[in-house]
Amino acid sequence: KFEGNVLLEDEQRALFAQHIHVWPDSDKVLASGEVVLSVMDEDRHIRADELTYRATLNFGTAVGNVVASKKNGTDSLIIEADSLRFVPDEETFDFFGNTVVSQRRTSLFAESGWYRGNILRAIGHPQVFWSRSTQVDSLWAEADTIDAFLKNDILDTLFLTANAKIQLRNQRETDVAKFTLMGDAGFINLAENMLSTLKMNGHVNLGFEQADTFAELPGDSIFVSFKNGKLDSLIVVGASEGTFNAAGKGNSRFLGQKKTLWFLDDRLVRLRLEGHALCHYSSLVEREDGDLDLSGDILDLFFEDNELSQIIAGGNVSGVYLQDDTGSAQ
Repeated sequence: KFEGNVLLEDEQRALFAQHIHVWPDSDKVLASGEVVLSVMDEDRHIRADELTYRATLNFGTAVGNVVASKKNGTDSLIIEADSLRFVPDEETFDFFGNTVVSQRRTSLFAESGWYRGNILRAIGHPQVFWSRSTQVDSLWAEADTIDAFLKNDILDTLFLTANAKIQLRNQRETDVAKFTLMGDAGFINLAENMLSTLKMNGHVNLGFEQADTFAELPGDSIFVSFKNGKLDSLIVVGASEGTFNAAGKGNSRFLGQKKTLWFLDDRLVRLRLEGHALCHYSSLVEREDGDLDLSGDILDLFFEDNELSQIIAGGNVSGVYLQDDTGSAQ
């Protein structure tokens, strides 16, 4: 039994603690008080209040304020938990209770999970948070299970399984755009820790909110792409009815097999409807009250300041415009 700033080490590992008890017959080591176990050639460390280790079994447990870390250059993957089971000679952890996994601008929260080399699974109300530029742009997501895949020890791809939900928030000065994606399963790609693509599959729904503008688009799948870190386009596939309310100036309902939205500086500038496309628009502006029904193979809706400004239709086009007190034109 050793007391006070104890260090045990061999060619591969170093164990530091205030108190270390060794049982040579059973090859068991119990360390407590400011415990640090290091795998020196891989720059991996486990810190805890108490640690039990069996060298011949290559297995151990850590309890109390546990922090496991692995450094790769200037980046560190950090796992914090109430307790941890580990295999020192392998990148194998099972973590339990109040878990936080963090790297760069990404944080993953869960009640338990495991880590195996380049795969990490979070279980028990897992949530992930990512932010850029002091949370001006941020992403929050949750699901029943979240699987994180690492590329060169860097968090790269997240898979959300069952009851997936992603919320994306973009802010420019006082203008805030919020997107909510819901579905059976989701996918987040963080190439070089920047949002690259988002996907959602299975009974999906997209909600969009900016100032007094609201939109909702259900479908079968959603694909979101980013360009230079900014929202570029959004595609919703699946025949369903979507709605768009433009700051109290007009309401739109539309149908299409495929709906593509393009953005400029996080503002909607164009919406394309493809495949049996239909659009019904009702103006709410005084002296401009009227209803427009338009259909075609393709409909392109253009927006300025989130207000519908122009519609271009192509292929088997038909439409009806009805204005109060003036009759209708077809």
